[in-house]
Amino acid sequence: MEKYEHLRETVAHGNAMLPFMVHSLTNEEMTEERIYVHWHEEMEFLLITEGKATVSVGEQSYEVGEGDFVLIWPDRLHGMTAEPGVRVSFLAIDFAIEFLYSFDNDSLQQKYLEPIRENDIIFIEYYQKDGGWKTQIFNLLTELGEVFSVQKTGYELLIKARLYEILALLYIHAEILTENRQKDRRSEQIRQVMTYLQEHYTSAVTMDELSREFHMSTGHLCRMFKSITGHSITEYLNDYRIRMSTCLLREGELDIGEIAMRVGFNNISYYNKRFRQYMHQTPSQYRKGLCIS
Repeated sequence: MEKYEHLRETVAHGNAMLPFMVHSLTNEEMTEERIYVHWHEEMEFLLITEGKATVSVGEQSYEVGEGDFVLIWPDRLHGMTAEPGVRVSFLAIDFAIEFLYSFDNDSLQQKYLEPIRENDIIFIEYYQKDGGWKTQIFNLLTELGEVFSVQKTGYELLIKARLYEILALLYIHAEILTENRQKDRRSEQIRQVMTYLQEHYTSAVTMDELSREFHMSTGHLCRMFKSITGHSITEYLNDYRIRMSTCLLREGELDIGEIAMRVGFNNISYYNKRFRQYMHQTPSQYRKGLCIS
């Protein structure tokens, strides 16, 4: 499974010549978190091809199933959870809107593409299969995945053509909403908090410290963090520490007590408890490649 190890996703979404990427994933069934909350600069279509999950985008959550998809705007916090034991397969199609630009700043670019890049408009986020135009978009997205996978001669032209078709359908049929600047500002604040937690996860981070750093009361910060991420600050920090510890466990050079201390846990019993809670297995079982069914 492809990992989202950092809040700002570091997985390459294509390159400068072809800023487009398709990630086809079936993820681990033993954990609730399937895509950790993160953001990136590209637009993303997230298609569910098997199973059921909850996709969070900013402060909204959507219950999605096979045939549904979610449109995620650039720099929007998003993640996905599912019940442990539920197999979820999906396509994540990421692309830079500049990929669709013309050499000259023509009317198509000014009328349809610039508003997207400048965040002057956003489309609705959640699309449920309906047998009509939404299903038509889902089929076009699925075809994009197949075209990218095979990469026959001319596949880049087909990718661009299908993306234009999809945007046309969105403009024709989807409700266009004005950007909620207040929610956008709140999401930016929480991105900063999450980045701070990532940078200081090896030390004891207190709520008073966060309150001073981000100039807001502890209560307000906790409520806003929970509203946007779906997790408390403590849950997020422990989760991130556990994810960082899995890298050290795979390396196999340190004993489990040393690993617990390195990632910010000062009590090995508490580390074991939290690891089992998040990973549904013990650190030793994870290291050996075992898991509890």
